[in-house]
Amino acid sequence: MAIGLILDDERFIDTITWVSYPDTDGHCCLVRNPLEFISSVRSLVDIVYISFDHDLAHYNKAGRDITGYDCLKWLCRYLDRHPEEKIPQVFFHSKNPIGVANMEGYWYNWLNYRG
Repeated sequence: MAIGLILDDERFIDTITWVSYPDTDGHCCLVRNPLEFISSVRSLVDIVYISFDHDLAHYNKAGRDITGYDCLKWLCRYLDRHPEEKIPQVFFHSKNPIGVANMEGYWYNWLNYRG
């Protein structure tokens, strides 16, 4: 079953109207923080797309802000270590334009230069 994965700490799936996601027959998983994101990527099968918010209001034990950008970098490292995994389509639905630019740059560089 194809599934979409959306990382956002406050929005709901039906409120993200400015992005056209691929059809997954309504199968979409909303995760609210980096730990849920990592767990979902590791456990879900057939993730067709992932959509990232940048500002997650999540902090690690040292007080550092963990963002959607950090989750994207984790995803790229995960895919590097698991080449058998299908690369999902990636969207950035964040309203933070600098965060989106950073995430887009990282993702497209990774896609073009991954080894």
